[in-house]
Amino acid sequence: MLILGRVLLGVGVGFANQPIPLYISEMALPRHGGAMTICFQCGVGLYVLSTNIINFNT
Repeated sequence: MLILGRVLLGVGVGFANQPIPLYISEMALPRHGGAMTICFQCGVGLYVLSTNIINFNT
């Protein structure tokens, strides 16, 4: 049950993260679109890093 939950959560997060950079680049001002997309990707990367560190330490 835990493995199935992790798989479904991973698929859900993957599908949710796919359209966000496109939305940011379309809705932001042209000079800020790239920077906002990079900030989003850095935030996702920091989130993954922090969760791995927490999982490793616990």
